[in-house]
Formats: sequence, C-alpha cells, structure tokens
Amino acid sequence: MTQCLYSLIRTNRGGNVKKLSLIIILLILTNSMVLANSTGPQIYETRYRLDTGVIFVWKNSAGTWQKGQPGKDFNAGYTISLAYNVLPKDIYDVKVYQYNPEKFSFKTPNFLWYTTVYANSQLEYNFNYHSSAIKLNTSETKYFKNIVSNYNNQTDILQVTYTVNLTPVAKLFDVKETIKSPGGEQIIYDYMGLTPETAPADFKNALGAIKSFHPNVEGYLYFVPTIIEYKVRKSFTGDINYLFSTFNDYTINREADIKSHTFWMMAPEVPGGVTDEFLVEVRSHIFDGDGVLVRKVHPLTNISFNEGQVIQTIDFTAEGTPIDATIWRRGLERNDLPQAFKEQFFRGYTKQHNGGTYYFYGYYQSNADGEMYPTKRAFDKAPATNTQSFIGRYGFTNINDYEFRVLNP
Repeated sequence: MTQCLYSLIRTNRGGNVKKLSLIIILLILTNSMVLANSTGPQIYETRYRLDTGVIFVWKNSAGTWQKGQPGKDFNAGYTISLAYNVLPKDIYDVKVYQYNPEKFSFKTPNFLWYTTVYANSQLEYNFNYHSSAIKLNTSETKYFKNIVSNYNNQTDILQVTYTVNLTPVAKLFDVKETIKSPGGEQIIYDYMGLTPETAPADFKNALGAIKSFHPNVEGYLYFVPTIIEYKVRKSFTGDINYLFSTFNDYTINREADIKSHTFWMMAPEVPGGVTDEFLVEVRSHIFDGDGVLVRKVHPLTNISFNEGQVIQTIDFTAEGTPIDATIWRRGLERNDLPQAFKEQFFRGYTKQHNGGTYYFYGYYQSNADGEMYPTKRAFDKAPATNTQSFIGRYGFTNINDYEFRVLNP
C-alpha cells in the first residue's frame, strides 16, 4: 500500500467488507509442462491473480489538487505475497499487467480473485469497478505504463510499481456525489477497503472536507486492476500442499446458527500409506456480556490426514472479524523460513503435543466472514465417504446441490 498525504492507494482484497468472500478453487493442472533440472523431473502450473488498487485524489476549498489530479500521471504500486499454499522458492516467472475484461475471464483455470460487496461475479466486477478503472491502453496511447515488478522467492514479497494516467474507462467515480446518496459514505469506505476505525487520518480529513460540499471541493476514485501471472513448480517430493480457510455455515446452510463457522483444511490427494498431522489454533471475535467485540482464542485442535480422510474441519463461533488461525505440522519443518521468523513468530514456531514436535506450517487471516469453499472439483480425488461426510455437515447429500449453494451463497 502506498500512501500520500491526501491521496491513498489501497489494494482491495475484500478486507473490511462484512460479507463472505468466495474464491472458487480450481484444482486443475492445466498448462503443465515438464521441467528438467538437477533434482529430477518437475511440473509447473500457471496461476493468475487479480489485484485491484484504489487511488483517491481530491481538491480542497482553495481549488488545489492534493497529490494527484484527473487527467495527469500518478505513480503508485503495492506489495503483496504470492505463496498461498505453496513454497515461495517454487514461484517464478512472475509477470504483472493491466486487467482487460475482454481478454481475461474469471473462469480461467487456476485463477484467484476476491469478491467484495460490489463484486460477486465477473459481471458485477466489470460494472462496479471497470467503468471507473484506468483506461485501457491502445496502440496510440498508454494510460497504464512504466510497470515494474520484482518477486523475491526467499521472502515471498512481490513489489509492483507503475505509472497511470488518471483517466477512467467510462466514467469518473465521483466521491462528492456518492456521499450525497443514502449510505454513500459507507460505500466509499467499502471501496477503499477501510472502516472509520482503520482509516488513516489524512483520508478521514479529506472525506470531511468533501462532506462540507464546498463548491470548490472535488474527489474521485480510480481503480487499478492488475493481473499477476506466475508459474509454480510442482515436484515429486512426496510432500502434500494443503488448502485451508474458514466460512460462515449460514451461507450454505440456512438452518445453521449465524455464529457457526467452519475451519477446513484439505489435501487434493494423500498418497496411500501416508499420514499427516497438524495442530490448529483458531481465533475469532465474539460479543461479550457488555456488547463489546472481544477476541476469542479457540482450543488448540489436533487433526490428521490419510488416504481416506483428505479434508478435515474444526467448528468454531464468530460474530465479527478478523478471523485468523495458525497451523503447525508434526515432524516436518519448512525450509523457506528465515531464522528471525523462527525466533520471533508470535504464536510460537514450534508446539509440543502428545510427545511430538509440530512446526509452523501456515497462517490464515480474513477480514471478511470467510474466504474459500472447497468446490466439487476440489473433491475430484477425495474418497466418496469423505466427500459425503463433509457436505452432509451442511444438509446436503448431492455434491451438485452443495456446489450450487456454494456458487450462489
């Protein structure tokens, strides 16, 4: 995130939006080719991620634009991590370019995108974001330019910088006019991925000036959607890449308690004869007796995997966000973490349980009600009994009915 005094660019990944985020998990090894190196045959898959930045510029009552101006160039960028359930060392050939809805589909295999309150589908995304996004480049004119990306596969940090001309595809997103409408101020906060409690002072001051409705004051949002394309090595080391996330049970089971949530962890496939064990600590927020949202640390839970049990769940309650969890793996240490992390990780790099040592495996956090569901395709290699046990938790006996609800929460 890059902040200027009275302009702010923020990567919008669904955080702070009190609505379930849905990522469709596409476990398809398409576009795979064999790579040869000193460690033996490997395969890779090409993955994609949509990341949307938001630029806010405004003009004060004296008629002076603050750090940016419509029609002018603006330097911005963002820093994120890419190693979702893969090791950073296995990520390479990272490319970043402007999102073009005519050339890219949300149905592209291995595509990661985050829904927000204003984008639960590609149609909604294009309508609510793309029309006020930076105008697409043409053969004659470049509105999105000077893009530079650098990925460090030791630290899992992708740094992206670019220059954009503040010209929208179709229409200006007028902050001043939006605020005049019912709930308009909340709409601005939602698009910025902020709340009144988390917003920086300069942004709140700028918003206050716009709310004065002085004739000289103006304010606009510009969206900067980028596609991150990268390759992931898939080696035959015998290791297993696990997926994990949380969701609110009510979104797929209307009879569930609204407080009821599920943490799920899944391996696309566990080879025969292999067992794998984890410890999971889930943390959520619930209201206390005085109506104050307080953090609740749920009991440390042991879960295990084998060829017949490739998905496991933990039930917990939550009434607010964020929701986060730490996962430790028994007897197997990651080799990509620096010593400083091992010494300073706030939940403890190792855990002792039933005579075994568990090492940090992954950390999860969501500022929405959840992030991912396993879909029908994720269960392709799962045993039928395991699949039925999972979907049965939410009142389903047919995987197609379950998937329909997942895609239509």
